[in-house]
Amino acid sequence: MGKALDGVRILDFTHVQSGPTCTQLLAWLGADVIKIERAGEGDITRGQLRDIPNVDSLYFTMLNHNKRSITIDAKHPKGKRVIEALVKHCDVLVENFAPGALDRMGFTWERIQELNPRMIVASVKGFGPGPYEDCKVYENVAQCAGGSASTTGFDDGPPMVTGAQIGDSGTGLHLALGIVAALYQRNTTGRGQKVLAAMQDGVLNLCRVKLRDQQRLARTGVMEEYPQYPNGQFGDAVPRAGNASGGGQPGWILKCKGWETDPNAYIYFITQAPVWEDICKVIGKEEWLTDPRYATPKARLPHLMEIFGQIEEWTKTKDKFEAMDILNKHDIPCGPILSMKEIAEEPSLRKTGTVVEVDHPKRGKYLSVGNPIKMSESPTEVTRSPLLGEHTDEVLAELGYDKDTIAALHAEKVISREIIMANNKTEVRRILDKVKAEGRTSLTAPEGKLVCDAYGIPVSKEGVATSAADAAKLATGMGFPVVLKIVSPEILHKTEAGGVLVGVKSADEVQKGFDTIMANAKKYNAKANLLGVQVQQMLSGGQEVIVGAVTDPSFGKLVAFGLGGVLVEMLKDITFRLAPATREDALSMQDGIAAAPILKGVRGAEPIDREALARIIENVSQLVSDFPEIAEMDLNPVFATKDGATAADVRIVVDFNPAPARYRPSHEDIVRDMNRIMKPD
Repeated sequence: MGKALDGVRILDFTHVQSGPTCTQLLAWLGADVIKIERAGEGDITRGQLRDIPNVDSLYFTMLNHNKRSITIDAKHPKGKRVIEALVKHCDVLVENFAPGALDRMGFTWERIQELNPRMIVASVKGFGPGPYEDCKVYENVAQCAGGSASTTGFDDGPPMVTGAQIGDSGTGLHLALGIVAALYQRNTTGRGQKVLAAMQDGVLNLCRVKLRDQQRLARTGVMEEYPQYPNGQFGDAVPRAGNASGGGQPGWILKCKGWETDPNAYIYFITQAPVWEDICKVIGKEEWLTDPRYATPKARLPHLMEIFGQIEEWTKTKDKFEAMDILNKHDIPCGPILSMKEIAEEPSLRKTGTVVEVDHPKRGKYLSVGNPIKMSESPTEVTRSPLLGEHTDEVLAELGYDKDTIAALHAEKVISREIIMANNKTEVRRILDKVKAEGRTSLTAPEGKLVCDAYGIPVSKEGVATSAADAAKLATGMGFPVVLKIVSPEILHKTEAGGVLVGVKSADEVQKGFDTIMANAKKYNAKANLLGVQVQQMLSGGQEVIVGAVTDPSFGKLVAFGLGGVLVEMLKDITFRLAPATREDALSMQDGIAAAPILKGVRGAEPIDREALARIIENVSQLVSDFPEIAEMDLNPVFATKDGATAADVRIVVDFNPAPARYRPSHEDIVRDMNRIMKPD
């Protein structure tokens, strides 16, 4: 299924929060977001508020999902030419630099229009045109300048900022809407335009009800729904209203059972007029129904604090969820005060994708917010944030740079990239310990993918479905065709069990295939624990190769490489190296098979990406060296193309009681002993 913004390319010069919020939302909606970062440093938030040393912080990862990262020295003339090529290539440039920074880089509006008249340039600034437009602004400054702080808090206390990031994230969301509107208008005009979202303006837009109240106050001198009425005084500006609702329906935060020890044992309660009778009956105050002081909404206004005090006596006898259940049965508006811990653990938010678990090759799994906008024809799959410069070579190749030119730019330090050598040993150990505890000798395919993810070994997209409907949903999100495979610790040879279907092309076929595979697996092994069906993106094109590892009784861990498909069976054209292998070892393995010319391109075929394949060989060899209990590992096939290499299938066999490793002399030991023999004194 396509995405709403498929085909839209975003050149992302943003950093910290406001800009990345905007570009992340556009990426969730399907845009290709290319994030420009400084070599060696990147977005400053990569290193801010770190909870794990030397790993991208949650501050960065949670604001940069679904993006690609490239690193460029923008001050180098060749770096500037790369940026110019990107301006020509993209539809939208988004930036939140300090005022004038983009101009100083040589990318004025006029220059950008020369390069690409259809380019939309979108900016977040602290203030719009006026006396403060050159001032630097951060989140809380925007809240203060936009009217939020002066109207937040209690009347007898100082102004307060809110925990919600309405200045940064709020303005980013405003800018995203402006960009989408500009893209739509461009369909008619054919021209780009400038889009500005000022943080002060964004905060004020979210505080519009307070601007409404400012005008009411100026006209009447009083606002009866505010807690200052009737005993307090009103000045000439909208006062802070505590927890009053800010609308036409009076509300307040009330204590619930456990409030003495739980800082979030509270509920928000609204005394909506249509359910007033129900409120009185639920809390046992039916006499209020005939009391003239409470008979009408207007009559109740001077007594709101007294009313809420009596309601609180009732809510203190119930925990917040019990109170909510009772009140909802009577359509009484209310809501529990949920802590971040409660929100993180709420199953319904996981189910809707509002809270998602994301797997990162260096920091492992973490929780993040998902796309708050749910579209029936544009589903969102939240993918991890990029490593610094991870996609530099990939993006430059798309711009037409050949491999030699890219290598030269690396050598001149115009560009750079962070290679995924994640070595997330904690995640691998967790998986292997689980396998050991269950008494198994092999990993399931999904477990194999997690191990590969932890060591930066690319494997095609996949998911595990426990029903035919789930399988169809997963396949639709990935795009057809897909491969279906049984998932069972007891069924290692899936094809033999009738547990594999290849080239499944529709949701209906997926549902039928799910049922077929489950039936075949039950017939093959009635006692097998069937965990579900793996739905996997089907790869095609390029050259099939095999990368694997074995444990030799004499030499220990060996990494293997050869051509895949029928060629490996016919030619037995495989080469081995001791693990762990170096990059040079991995490249020499590609040259060491008889069919090496095929990999380099023959008869007009394009050569494969040797570096990408070398990284897979390196990472596999490091994995089996770090975990001796991995007895065998097969990536078969790996599809190698000019743009990279990805494994389609993973098989991992373990032995938790391996034979003691024999002594294996090091390279230095061998050279020393050979010199002693061949070059005696």
